[in-house]
Amino acid sequence: MVGAAEFLQVQHSYPSRHATRAAAAVTFLTALSPHRAEDYRWMQDEVLYSRLYMAGHVSGDLTAGTLLGDLIGDYELTVSGY
Repeated sequence: MVGAAEFLQVQHSYPSRHATRAAAAVTFLTALSPHRAEDYRWMQDEVLYSRLYMAGHVSGDLTAGTLLGDLIGDYELTVSGY
């Protein structure tokens, strides 16, 4: 049986898929409808909060996912010609 300290030492962390998708959507949708940017950010914050609240991710996972999502959203905008 592995103790709590040993478990935490071998545990790996990955960018949150929820945070990545939310950030990509916010980046893309904000470019299409800038007047709704605040609404989109609020929705993204709700997604991020739910991941922390349910202990599914740590804040670093959410930060990495958000940065990755911003890059993906910018890429999609560039490829789409916006």
